[in-house]
Amino acid sequence: MTRRLALPAAVLAAAAVSCGRPEAPAPSPSPVAAPEASPAFRPLPNPLPAVIARVNGHDIPLRHAVLIAERMMGEGVATQEQKAAAYRGAMEQLIARELLFEEAVARRIIPDSRAVERAHDQVRAQHKTAEDWKKFLQLQGLDEQAFKTELRTRHTVEALLKAETERVPSEVPDSELKTFYDQNPQEFQVGERVKASHILIEVPPPGDDAAKAAGRAEAERILGRLRKGEDFNRLAMEHSKDPGSAPQGGALPPFGRGEMVPPFEEAAFSLKPGELSSVVETQFGYHIIKVHERLPPVKQSFEEVRDRIRDQVVVARRQNAINALLAGLRARALVETFL
Repeated sequence: MTRRLALPAAVLAAAAVSCGRPEAPAPSPSPVAAPEASPAFRPLPNPLPAVIARVNGHDIPLRHAVLIAERMMGEGVATQEQKAAAYRGAMEQLIARELLFEEAVARRIIPDSRAVERAHDQVRAQHKTAEDWKKFLQLQGLDEQAFKTELRTRHTVEALLKAETERVPSEVPDSELKTFYDQNPQEFQVGERVKASHILIEVPPPGDDAAKAAGRAEAERILGRLRKGEDFNRLAMEHSKDPGSAPQGGALPPFGRGEMVPPFEEAAFSLKPGELSSVVETQFGYHIIKVHERLPPVKQSFEEVRDRIRDQVVVARRQNAINALLAGLRARALVETFL
């Protein structure tokens, strides 16, 4: 199993925004409903200061934290506790970003100019006209040169992180892997799974009620044929619009709870082996599901998960290396916070 390098969340999010050098494109941390409040809630200053932190004399403006905090809080209404957690979390991410950038500059790390240009061109290509591009930059508080500078800063930090993680040994002895396996049995439990096939009848975009009704009628006709004994595999190959499963007679890989959209999962797990569902509606269309087998919970063997454990151990080592780097940089830096 391949996994992406899991660096600390603060580093990842901080690396996606500017640290007071030209204003940044909006960051893109993992979507969350809203940050949880800290057990010891402390209200934010009112009004919020224009400068939220200072790192070795370099100001971190409030406007940069706003970009991150708004993404953390999502579209819902955040409480005062959640808002405070989001803004202070954003501040910490920006502090980490600045510390890493300063360290990269001190080490004379230079990003790959071609990679910076490619990143610029990829973003620019998403905006077909000059007017669209200008609007995009304005929304980010940037001009063309500031955007390029931000990309260069981002790649500089990424180059430092890459250099640090490449120093971490990637070889892990089997004895260490086995110890991890024995000490974390819950990680290798696979819950109940279902082996099933389905036939999908697509529905048009919302608003075309007549076409939607026709799609449901087609699914009901196919269901009727199945109940009369016609072959599921053949009808799936002839009628299903799922390109991944139709050529295999509608067969899906075994799946557990949480892997399918809720209406599909609920119907599949309610069926006994050999049973057909009624017509099930999801955002993908109308489904007819046939369950072949219910697979009981099992614990994966060490041999099955050896590579996965190795990936996890290496990721943890690399994350610890970045954590240690940040802790050392912060201990030597003059960091002032104002939130």
